[in-house]
Amino acid sequence: MARKKSLTDIVNSVSEAEYRAPLSTFEGQDKIQKDWYSFKTSRGGGAGLEMISGSRGPGPKERAWQNAKILKNAEHSDPRVRATHQMGMALAHADTSGIFDSCSGCRTPECTALCNAESGHAGIGEPENNTVLKAQKIRSAYWAENPQFAGALAIMESRKGARSARTHGMIPVLRGNMWSDVPWHETTIAGPWIHDFNIKGSRDTEAIGLARDYPYLTHSNYTKQTMNRVLRPGEREPDYDAPANYKLTGSISEQTPVERVAQRLAAGKTAQAVVWAKDGQPKPDPWIMQDNFKNRGTFSAYDADTHDVRFLDKDLGHGAKVGLLRHKLTPGFRKSGYKAGPSSFVRPMNPDAPVGSPEGIPAKYAKDVPVNVRKKGRRA
Repeated sequence: MARKKSLTDIVNSVSEAEYRAPLSTFEGQDKIQKDWYSFKTSRGGGAGLEMISGSRGPGPKERAWQNAKILKNAEHSDPRVRATHQMGMALAHADTSGIFDSCSGCRTPECTALCNAESGHAGIGEPENNTVLKAQKIRSAYWAENPQFAGALAIMESRKGARSARTHGMIPVLRGNMWSDVPWHETTIAGPWIHDFNIKGSRDTEAIGLARDYPYLTHSNYTKQTMNRVLRPGEREPDYDAPANYKLTGSISEQTPVERVAQRLAAGKTAQAVVWAKDGQPKPDPWIMQDNFKNRGTFSAYDADTHDVRFLDKDLGHGAKVGLLRHKLTPGFRKSGYKAGPSSFVRPMNPDAPVGSPEGIPAKYAKDVPVNVRKKGRRA
């Protein structure tokens, strides 16, 4: 089967000037809105479908798209976490759009099979009838058919949501890679979508509260870029020279070497691992990681399930640590017949814990489950 074009290549097929051009006039912005409306409704999308979820700004209606972890932010003890307004662009993960690969060059077999893109409401019923998955594919198709307008639309809606958040005293944050993995800060859209928003909120006369202390808009994404191998001599972290309003969290996969995690933390950056855990179960600190070469490393760790504001992890005292995230039982677990070991994408909290124990791999998903055979006693 032929490899699909990467979303990154599609984004870079449009120049920065071309992304800016339709945004420079009201007529151009109106043309974008009309084209998007025509496109999404012709594909069966609702009139209210946005490229950027949450772009209407803070409010009760915006909670509908947010997952449980994002909603936990409102209950967090730190005021910065509570005051964060998260937006997101949810495209079809991997090559499920049927058009391009949104995670080209860095996705692994297990992360592809178990992706959270099919969790929550996206995992209800048959995929072809699921409205959440349909919305992901409509957005993806628009990027493929008209990347200039898709990018300009993303900028417009991000700007709208960020402005609204600032007037409510909330810190605007965007996950451009909800289910994709594009190095946006290295693409041709970086200027108008990232750098132009790298301005302190206090410059906005309508901004209030904590919004004045943070950029107009902060981008915060997970990435597996360079995380599936050891950095080469002289190679730097993917976010080494990223603008201050572009934050990355390294995502640990079944292919991530222990040495790569050590490199990431030594650079003062953060990384995240998915572990077998029940809701509310305490996470270990330190955490022992085993890779597929059976190398082990012991790392300072923290419970990453207490909030979903990854851009604040370092400010909250979690710099140079591994965040541990509880796994989600997406449909991929069932479809793939997923079986795990100590170095799989979903790892045990303790690689030496027995299968079926609280810190081990659940027996149902363990690759090698020991069978206890009762020996019959000898008859007298």
